[in-house]
Amino acid sequence: AGKYDDAIGRLYRCLEMSASICLARDCELPDISRPDLAFFMRTLGSHDEFARKFQQKTNYAYPQGRKLGLEDQMALLSISGHRHLQEIGGIYQGMKKSNLMEKR
Repeated sequence: AGKYDDAIGRLYRCLEMSASICLARDCELPDISRPDLAFFMRTLGSHDEFARKFQQKTNYAYPQGRKLGLEDQMALLSISGHRHLQEIGGIYQGMKKSNLMEKR
């Protein structure tokens, strides 16, 4: 019916909004346009450890000075230290590995 692309686009946006809500609620990060990473520095102990874990999850360095995209937000959920957020990040990784996210 030609609606598959639209459904994937909507799924992508729902995932992005859900990640933003979780980051605001559980990680003290209410604004993904200007992220304050204090929660992650406290949780991981240092900026270097944060940078290492982020790059380990994404295969790229943390994007300083720009709004966080879905991949960035899912990586933050995965390194948050909260089990329920790590599970969300894991679901996203499974979708990514199956190339579902590339369909958008």
